[in-house]
Amino acid sequence: MLKLKNVPTYLEGKSFAKVVNDPSKPFRSYVEAVVSRGEMLGRMVKNEKWRYIEWDNGQKGSELYDQVNDPVEYNNLANRAEYAKVIQEMKKLMVQ
Repeated sequence: MLKLKNVPTYLEGKSFAKVVNDPSKPFRSYVEAVVSRGEMLGRMVKNEKWRYIEWDNGQKGSELYDQVNDPVEYNNLANRAEYAKVIQEMKKLMVQ
């Protein structure tokens, strides 16, 4: 929104002007957030299929859920070797 109002370029953020100008164009396919559980803080990234959380930068564990087949998040898949590639891809989204 700031880009549309010619705000100074030194302000940080990601423009979503293209969505405002053309709502049919996707902004991005994932969302990031900071989440908490008690006193622990975690970073979360979620796309259409997966939700991945790292607690205290992974020092206190991580969680991976299949949002399509397990929408209520009963099965944490983070410690299963066959999901290592999914976790790697989700971590890449966290740094974009």
